[in-house]
Amino acid sequence: MNAITSIILLLIFAAAAFAQTGTITGVVQVNDNTILNGATVSIDRTKQNTQSDETGAYTLTNIAPGKYIVRAHVEGFSDETKTVTVTAGAETKIDFLLLPIKNKRRFLKSLHL
Repeated sequence: MNAITSIILLLIFAAAAFAQTGTITGVVQVNDNTILNGATVSIDRTKQNTQSDETGAYTLTNIAPGKYIVRAHVEGFSDETKTVTVTAGAETKIDFLLLPIKNKRRFLKSLHL
């Protein structure tokens, strides 16, 4: 096989592999519908995570098909988890609504103050 044929085959296999994954998108907000910039959105038991942007939006890409627990976290707010099923070639939308921690003492302790 020559180099050009090898490159073409590599690109075909890479495109096929990419098509076999899905995407998780959504928005992270506070209970009063205020957006949360910088929230960490992660998939439990994986190293996949991202941060919400200035509009509260986030995207997790290249997720293998399957069932996952997705978590949103921001200091000072209670975490929220949701179970999702990712399908190859599809986008799954999950929005999070986080509640402020009412116990100031626990919040300060989490900041190590």
